[in-house]
Amino acid sequence: MIVQADTIRYDLVKIAEYQADKRFDYNSQLGLQEFNLMEIITRWLSRLLSRFFDNDTAEVVTQWLLIAFFVLVVLLVIYFIYRKRPELFLRDKKSLLPYEVEQENIYRIDFEKDISAALANGDFRMAIYKGKNELYKGG
Repeated sequence: MIVQADTIRYDLVKIAEYQADKRFDYNSQLGLQEFNLMEIITRWLSRLLSRFFDNDTAEVVTQWLLIAFFVLVVLLVIYFIYRKRPELFLRDKKSLLPYEVEQENIYRIDFEKDISAALANGDFRMAIYKGKNELYKGG
């Protein structure tokens, strides 16, 4: 007597039992290891240098070589950016505000008149400068 498998019925209880059973947890047996590029390069370079040095020295030399390599890469990137767009590394002279350096005797200045004149001309920076000096004067 041949019994045909029933492929239409889906027993949720039976599926939940199989998922809970540790014997059917096949993914746990795979043991996938995570590899990253830095680890692969470090292992390769360490194996290469261990032919010339002992293991401890090879690891130290490997670390220093990797550090030097990445510093060199960063410097090369900065250099090529500088060659392509040097204005990124220069200060724009137009953005600097013009200023004058002069010697003033704050006891001879009429602050009220100078502040009013600066405000009338729209020179708010000079008005604040004069107002700040008036505060230092004690007036």
